[in-house]
Amino acid sequence: MWVDAALANRPEIRSKAWELKALGDDLSVAGLAPFQGGDFGTHAEHDGDWRIGPTWTTPIPIFDWGQAGKAKVRALQVFTRNELAQQQLLVIQEVRLAYASYAHSRRTLGDSEEKLLPLQRQQLDQAQRAYQAGEADLATLLLAETELELTLSKILELQEKVTVAGVKLQRAAGGAGVADRIAATAATRPTTAPTSRPTTGPAQ
Repeated sequence: MWVDAALANRPEIRSKAWELKALGDDLSVAGLAPFQGGDFGTHAEHDGDWRIGPTWTTPIPIFDWGQAGKAKVRALQVFTRNELAQQQLLVIQEVRLAYASYAHSRRTLGDSEEKLLPLQRQQLDQAQRAYQAGEADLATLLLAETELELTLSKILELQEKVTVAGVKLQRAAGGAGVADRIAATAATRPTTAPTSRPTTGPAQ
């Protein structure tokens, strides 16, 4: 979904597609090259009576029936198609890397919040009870408190990384508006994995 959205919304991809479309129109115009330079008008003659009628002046295409113009347009079409294919490949790679970074950041944050943080709180609770019961010294309690504070600090850093990775993914896909549409589409699809958009980044 992210790759499809990027290919449909990234401005560099759309501009190349428009350029190709314009070249298709140019190819049809190139076929009229022999008649370019013509002119329409009126002509009047006086030979006893006045005679007025339309005139059409056009060059005679003895050597060029538009072949050169058509060949040039076709060459530009091939060149633009190659540029478009290369740009699409770059966009796909960028989106995949951005999504992989975002997914990894989400997993790391989830593990810290769901596994490491409860464990540190449990250890602090045990250290407090042991200290109150006289079974542990103050150093043990302070160590448990320090470990919990370090874990909370790490979680804050991971939340920031998730936010940054989410913004990069949004940009890779074409912007925040595109990310909102992806999240809305993902939310309507049946899946076993979470599909709602988190507050810290775009939907998976």
